Amino acid sequence: MIKGGFTPDGYLCGSGPQDAMGSRLSHNIIAENAQVVMARFQGEILDAAPRCSETLLYATLRDKLRTTHPMKIYTRTGDNGETSLFAGGRVRKSHLRVETYGTVDELNSWLGAVRAGGLPPQADAWLERIQNELFTLGADLATPLDSNPAWLVRMESGPTATLETNIDQMDAELEPLRAFILPGGTPAAAALHIARTVCRRAERACVALAEHEPVNPAAIQYLNRLSDFLFTLARWVNLKAGESETKWTARS
Repeated sequence: MIKGGFTPDGYLCGSGPQDAMGSRLSHNIIAENAQVVMARFQGEILDAAPRCSETLLYATLRDKLRTTHPMKIYTRTGDNGETSLFAGGRVRKSHLRVETYGTVDELNSWLGAVRAGGLPPQADAWLERIQNELFTLGADLATPLDSNPAWLVRMESGPTATLETNIDQMDAELEPLRAFILPGGTPAAAALHIARTVCRRAERACVALAEHEPVNPAAIQYLNRLSDFLFTLARWVNLKAGESETKWTARS
């Protein structure tokens, strides 16, 4: 069983995943250190902790740490070329699983760059939602299917269905596509095309990973649909900006 506890400067330490704010947490650590947790934050969770689930206790502690402790940016634990998976265990940084969720992270960064450049409000809202979904996807891909901690949220079919609805909404305004178009147009549309190709690369990595070990099928489906969404969004952003599309002209 994994052990952990608070360091003198107030961080929760131990072998386990990093949550979104950088504190190293796991359901094992919290289960074994309930007394440590309660002693530190007794005014807020002392009464609830003995009778709440690990999931609720994890969430309570996580939220408390978010408001009281800054992130630890460097840990030195990866200096030998290894990294921790989300629910525990370590692999080489060259591992295909790390390549897969690392590419998802790259995609998320591109979407942040697209949003920073300015978009129609609807497009910005869609991308904000998708950036949050990509964090869920990354956590899913960073956790082997045979490890299923109670606090992990895995990808489901709902986000993929929402992408399809968004694509249909944009397609209703776009001219039917009858030829290949060159990536480009406005700076935002051009960046969306880059994001689309990164999404395709993430999907290929995910499919390759699935050839070696089980992967959540909803993860692959989501990436496949997301690239379609990003292609359609690039066209829609050009439409809203009054930018014409350039069709591919094949040499005769």
